[in-house]
Amino acid sequence: MSGPAAMIHFVNQEIKKLDLRPGQVRQEMSGSVNPYFFKNYPEEAKNKTFNMTVKTRDQIQVIPARSDESLLVAMERAGIIAPSSCRSGVCGACRSRVVNGKVFIPFPGRRAADSEYNYVNTCVTFLISDLTLQVPVHDYARL
Repeated sequence: MSGPAAMIHFVNQEIKKLDLRPGQVRQEMSGSVNPYFFKNYPEEAKNKTFNMTVKTRDQIQVIPARSDESLLVAMERAGIIAPSSCRSGVCGACRSRVVNGKVFIPFPGRRAADSEYNYVNTCVTFLISDLTLQVPVHDYARL
């Protein structure tokens, strides 16, 4: 399915009623999403700025990241060149590992292995605490 965040949110609620396994429905979102729109977003994280430690190759950088911006946007705002492509959580080009900290992922469908080993798509993942992120730099990075 493809469409704006409000539509995706509504359709995801309807899909839950069908009792499908995660990953059986793929989605692509148009534009950015405000995580505060989601009922399960933690109230205590709203309107906060957290410290995000970004590890890329041999560099470590601590940057401020607002709770209403994706991890990818926070890195870009700080001048970090991070891999990205679709910006809607579908392609996996921005896939990075959360070393520690808590995140909010508004849409279901993450691969089981990614959940188990703490991998997220940074374009659709939001901080809800201070965070350390390991970002692979590869050919998808816009160097």
